[in-house]
Amino acid sequence: MFILNPLLMSFLKIGVAIDCGLIDNPRIGFDVPFGVRVDIAIEPSDVLDFAGLYLGSKSVREKLQGMVQVNAMAQYELTPERVDKWRQARARHDAEGFAKDPVGLVDFIGATCTEHSGNAATVELHSSAKLFKCHNT
Repeated sequence: MFILNPLLMSFLKIGVAIDCGLIDNPRIGFDVPFGVRVDIAIEPSDVLDFAGLYLGSKSVREKLQGMVQVNAMAQYELTPERVDKWRQARARHDAEGFAKDPVGLVDFIGATCTEHSGNAATVELHSSAKLFKCHNT
């Protein structure tokens, strides 16, 4: 899915760095935890199939090729339980040699996700400090 595609993850990291203020505040991701909600949907990759579904056409094929679409991305304040999860992620990345890189949590939420549908996943987001050095030069 999304996290398996390095190009998509690179774009996500850039968006997170801008939206969450990682470029402007060097404490974020180190001693200040952050979380990002990314709302995604699986949409037909063919625009005609998409239009057919949107317009309620009966002639749309049963199986369609799909693509991941990012609908929204927003920073959110972590709950105390989530802060603990972030601290564990921060410690793990420090131990693995990434102490100079910011770490946060990203929640991928499916567009059709309800409270108990299980259509969501949380991943740790580690961004290379090199991203921020390019900005500061």
